Amino acid sequence: MEEAFENLNLGLIVDDILICGADDREHDEKLKAALEFARDKKVKFNQEKCVFGLESIPYFEHLLISEGIKPDPEKNRAITDMPLPKNSEQLQKLLGMLNYLSRCIPNLSSLNKSLSELALADEYKWKPAHEKAFSKIKSAFCSNLAYFDPTCENIEIKVDASKHSLGAVLAVDNNVVAFR
Repeated sequence: MEEAFENLNLGLIVDDILICGADDREHDEKLKAALEFARDKKVKFNQEKCVFGLESIPYFEHLLISEGIKPDPEKNRAITDMPLPKNSEQLQKLLGMLNYLSRCIPNLSSLNKSLSELALADEYKWKPAHEKAFSKIKSAFCSNLAYFDPTCENIEIKVDASKHSLGAVLAVDNNVVAFR
């Protein structure tokens, strides 16, 4: 699917297609091109799964809204309601989830340093420092990320490094687009 539609500038993950635009005209042009391409290639869509004209949509762990991107509240709840990891296996699962959502957690590499060290330790021993890091991470989800417009004149990249972590922020018109 990704190969078939790759030249149409759509959001594609496995068999999900996301069509969006900066305005209605751009959206409609992309939708028309995708539908014509599908018809020409004899690709059929499941009508029950097709939705059109939404102002927001959950899309692979994120919620896409007109103001930007934010974590899907349903997925967010999985982390904010998550109990303390009781063993190394549960901690590894948590770190994997956090890594996937890292673009929505400012300073994650600094925040999860002690948790990452615990995951690599020979003995799993949960300490107050781990509890503090866990709580900070749960509350650190950002509200919204802005969309990236490469034609914007005010694009900033800010970077910082320490002995323990490296961070970077991409901002457009002082709105955060992404960070690591």
